[in-house]
Amino acid sequence: MKIDIKKLLFVLLVSLLLRIYPLLNAVNWTDLYVEQAMPVLKHLNIYSATHKVFPYSPVSMFLPALCSLLSKFFKIPFYIMMRMPAIIADVCIAVTIYVTLIKLGRKEAYSMGLLYAINPVSILISSFHGNIMPIPVLFSFLAYAVLLWGVEENYRLSALLLGIAIGFRGYPILLLPFFLFKLEISLNKRIEYIIYSILPTTLSFLPFMLLDYKSVLREVFAYSGFTDYGLAAIIRAVYSYVKDIRLYDLSGNLVLLMSEISKALFFFVYAILLFTQVRKRLITSILSVFLFFYFIYTGMGSQYFLWILPFCFLVRDKMVKYYMIFVTWALVNFYWVYHPYIIFGRLGPVNVPFKGLLAGEIISLSLLWIVCLSWALKLMREGDNELDGDLL
Repeated sequence: MKIDIKKLLFVLLVSLLLRIYPLLNAVNWTDLYVEQAMPVLKHLNIYSATHKVFPYSPVSMFLPALCSLLSKFFKIPFYIMMRMPAIIADVCIAVTIYVTLIKLGRKEAYSMGLLYAINPVSILISSFHGNIMPIPVLFSFLAYAVLLWGVEENYRLSALLLGIAIGFRGYPILLLPFFLFKLEISLNKRIEYIIYSILPTTLSFLPFMLLDYKSVLREVFAYSGFTDYGLAAIIRAVYSYVKDIRLYDLSGNLVLLMSEISKALFFFVYAILLFTQVRKRLITSILSVFLFFYFIYTGMGSQYFLWILPFCFLVRDKMVKYYMIFVTWALVNFYWVYHPYIIFGRLGPVNVPFKGLLAGEIISLSLLWIVCLSWALKLMREGDNELDGDLL
């Protein structure tokens, strides 16, 4: 099958148009990216000049600063300019899905590209929320997709793409061992893959570690997420419903204990996956890792649900639709209760019975939690049964 330029451009256009309205309707609801931009623009060490603002590698610290400069130059509000890289990345994901499925000879390439273009999950995260997570998601997806054009020819490119993803956000490092195990390349090339994939992060961290390693370690390990989704969030929602209060985040020793237990449990399951999925395809392992993370970890943010999304559009699995439905419901419900201006923007929030929203939160979070576990167990049990032969 050949790429139809008209279809490709239509996927791109639909993706872009559906993300423009929330962009134009957006309001400045967070100063987080402003806090990240200022130290860079003032030539300060972002790790020592801020606290709990930037727990990532230095690769991504220049993006808020660049958007700040472009905002002033073009006289566009910063909160709008800051959304543009995420929207562009999200549009590129839709195009990549179409091109990848064309490569696989799949008749539904065009429909899958369009489905991603109109999917509410990535629109909510990239354009409404304005989080930059679509950028590392794009590079993670590309790291997988380029291998379909030839492992031997593209393993270095795949490693660099994965390395850029890791540089933006640390989560893709979870995929590195699976890439190494599944690629049919020599030991020397596997070592090359490791070097290329950690190069961007290592080189960016080096001057900061030499300058003030204590501040780097303090900030990188200070972040443990928020109890927005998962088991802790279900407990929070039930407590809020019973007490009839708007409790955004749980706190205290119990929550800290849950966080530490969930981390330990996830890495225990992760180790099991490394040993039990040796014979399964790479994409099965990717889906499994993310789904178990969503089920186990208690520090879940909205943007995390985007990690798995482009990979979902490559597989023929009925669980995808359930995942999409309940993630969308959970996201909308969460934003409506705790950050209504994310979804309503300049129009202002629509008032509905608060208890009804809390009930919706309990139901949507619980069903999403169950779907993630059910799908993960299904993949462990059935594995590659529903995958195409050309998928890695």
